[in-house]
Amino acid sequence: MLIRSINENNLCLLKCLFQWSNSNNFHQISFHRPLNLHLSIQFSNKTISIIPNTHISLYHCEHMALNCTSCLQLDPSYECSWCNNMCMFKNQSEKCLNNQECLLPVILTIEPLVLPMNGGTLVTIKGKNFDLFGLSIQIADIPCQLIEEESSNN
Repeated sequence: MLIRSINENNLCLLKCLFQWSNSNNFHQISFHRPLNLHLSIQFSNKTISIIPNTHISLYHCEHMALNCTSCLQLDPSYECSWCNNMCMFKNQSEKCLNNQECLLPVILTIEPLVLPMNGGTLVTIKGKNFDLFGLSIQIADIPCQLIEEESSNN
């Protein structure tokens, strides 16, 4: 769908509704980060104009963030919001009665509570609503290396 109008500065405005139609290649695209596409316009006289240094970002909120905190930390220009326990585009989340807020992390247990001075001890922190995005752990002001393969966001 294409809408053409003239604004108060006598400039022509074109608005188009983008719909991803190449479903054959859809599975080949990772939406974990935005996909930058070039913008081109083909006029009726077959002149194709590729706008230099212009990129359109194609993204999917659901795939860019799997939990509330990382969803709300996405670039605000993506207009993603947390709704029904998933990250979704703002227009889709209007179906929600209200956009949900992130639950604060809760620490239930830390094991072991006694650590040797020489370090090298595996410390397990159990809790709820952990978000591994941008997480840092320190014990006695010393950084603790997160073992992501053995950690979860739950």
